[in-house]
Amino acid sequence: MDINLSYQARGFIFLRNKKSKEIHRLKNVKGACGVGNMNPENAGYCTWLWAHFLVMFRGYNGCAHCWKEKDTDKK
Repeated sequence: MDINLSYQARGFIFLRNKKSKEIHRLKNVKGACGVGNMNPENAGYCTWLWAHFLVMFRGYNGCAHCWKEKDTDKK
């Protein structure tokens, strides 16, 4: 999946995977994130506020590579 930069310009600075419940911070995305392999049907852009809401109340997790502060899979 290609990252649409026009979404970032409008404040959608996170990309969420609806299936895995993983959220990626677009400015820090790395090859290890696997965003390029994400099924477009599972992808959704979101704002800072919505990303934090999803992490706090909907069981989403920050990516271990690009949003480490919100990664709840830490070992």
